Amino acid sequence: MDALTLDRPPAGAETLTAAVLMAAQSGLVIWMVVPREAGTVGQARAVADASGVNVDAKVLPRSIQLRFTGRTAIIPFAVSLSTS
Repeated sequence: MDALTLDRPPAGAETLTAAVLMAAQSGLVIWMVVPREAGTVGQARAVADASGVNVDAKVLPRSIQLRFTGRTAIIPFAVSLSTS
């Protein structure tokens, strides 16, 4: 193994995981544009499925557009909308 070989996923995997977690916890839509690389869409789908998030991918010649949509928001506190 040379100095350029890593024993961990590329740095983009950490960003992908962060985007999925943000979508899962907020229920918001999170967009990512990443360089086109083999396995990126499969990795995005695996992380999204494990986190309960929907993912759509658009593969372009040099990039991949990923759209993560949280299925339900996780609200850390109760909110009362009652006006009475």
